Amino acid sequence: MTALVITAALGFMILLILIDTYRSNAKIKRMARESWGKPPVTRFRVDRLESVETYWEEKKLRLGHGRYIDDITWNDLDMNLIFTQLNSTFSSVGAEYMYARLHELCFDQAELQAFDELVCALDTHEVEREQIAFRLGKLGKNDFNGVSDFIFAPSDKRLSNMWMYFILGSLPLCGLALALISWQAGVAVLAAASVINMLVYYKHKFLLEKELNSIAYMSSIVACAGKLRKISHPAFRDSAERLVELHAPLRKVAGMGAGFLAKSSKDLDFISDYIKILFMYDFINYNRIINTLCKHTDVFHSLWQELGRLDAAIAVASYRRCVPHYTTPVFIGQNELSGREIYHPLVDQPVCNPLDLVRNTIITGSNASGKSTYIKAVAVNCIFAQSIYTCLAAEFKLRPSLVLTSMAVRDNVAAGDSYFIAEIKSLRRILRSLSAELSCLCFIDEILKGTNTIERIAASASILGWLDGQNCLCVVASHDIELTEILSGSYDNFHFREQITDEGIVFDYKLYPGKARTKNAIKLLDFIDYPREVIARAQRMAEDFETTRKWGK
Repeated sequence: MTALVITAALGFMILLILIDTYRSNAKIKRMARESWGKPPVTRFRVDRLESVETYWEEKKLRLGHGRYIDDITWNDLDMNLIFTQLNSTFSSVGAEYMYARLHELCFDQAELQAFDELVCALDTHEVEREQIAFRLGKLGKNDFNGVSDFIFAPSDKRLSNMWMYFILGSLPLCGLALALISWQAGVAVLAAASVINMLVYYKHKFLLEKELNSIAYMSSIVACAGKLRKISHPAFRDSAERLVELHAPLRKVAGMGAGFLAKSSKDLDFISDYIKILFMYDFINYNRIINTLCKHTDVFHSLWQELGRLDAAIAVASYRRCVPHYTTPVFIGQNELSGREIYHPLVDQPVCNPLDLVRNTIITGSNASGKSTYIKAVAVNCIFAQSIYTCLAAEFKLRPSLVLTSMAVRDNVAAGDSYFIAEIKSLRRILRSLSAELSCLCFIDEILKGTNTIERIAASASILGWLDGQNCLCVVASHDIELTEILSGSYDNFHFREQITDEGIVFDYKLYPGKARTKNAIKLLDFIDYPREVIARAQRMAEDFETTRKWGK
């Protein structure tokens, strides 16, 4: 009778787990199908950026070169916001991989084209795409999963006194066996084992909680790869073959970490937690998994990257469906940028513009006319071209190059830097990054605006003149018309313009050849109701200066 009750209880728990698994699987499949080609907000949840950054920050420390998007450029271009637009990944692996891929520019055209082939295959093969998305969705999102620690710095984290966990984990089995002979003795042993194991479990889980969560997610990663290696469609043969090769030495990790290490729904967490406590499951398998992972660290990293690549490719394919239009880049051998219908990903109703920069360029224009947005659009597309092989344009040509910006400069109070000091430090890092081996695309917005006019013009002209002799293409947005005159022999000029009417100022946000001929700062003061005497005095002073080139008192 006692055995029947125990069997019935276990059967009921298994039934609950099966029902929960069925519902969870159905939800993942539905989301994979319904969220395709839509913004990431329709996904399961939003990744925490602090977690997504972890893998890249660890990898950056070990790269040994500076051929990646630095923090200043990343922040200047609002790349975190752009990343959230792209991040329709199904797993934390995919999100972390995508974040790192956008940072680390790829100069291998063959690798970029192989990624594009995968993106296109996922776009056109709906059944296989949903199967892959389902498996990645089962892996799921796990913020601060700690996997980077085991990829880049696998240290000796083995547990000592393993004999104790084996003995404690076997006590419940002894109690069940004893219950068949004497149910009173069996229940007593089970009750004692439950109390003792709970005390030991929570004490050691508190000390090793991060490591246990990491092991659990790593086991799920290997299990996910084991499922995805069975994809049979020819379009995904290369990925499947890589996963087969990488999974082989790690398959035991999935086996040891299967079952209750896998993440269950919150409704049934108490069941899996109780069974793990009762049988000391996590601790018994912990060392075995650690030993295998430490022995095959490089293999696990490659497997992690392959899963991330698949997840990121689905996200890119979905993103291409969301945007007004896109193209794949064409790489050329000259320091030039050319294209058609370029636009910025963060602008809701973008105005498309041409791109024809055959040498260094100064872009002028009035306030709010669009020059800053334009150079940011070009810079972002240069990053997209060399990371996800996707450009928001009808045509886009560039030379493989590092991308550096100096735009959204701010005072650094903590470091004691004024605006001007922060600005010249930002520019200095560009000058120091230039080399004969690697071309650089430099984008500068309002150069040296933190100082007085005379020194700003002189220093700016000198810096831009020096850049003209380097292995780079420099694009500058500026209000200073004087720079277009001083550098007319070495820099081309484009501008944005506006129309001033009695109702206000109208911008068309279109790029035109030549330097700007109009100004709107004083007119803007007028439109927002500054005192009339202020407007009149400003107009007189500006007109006098245009005539005499001197400021009156």
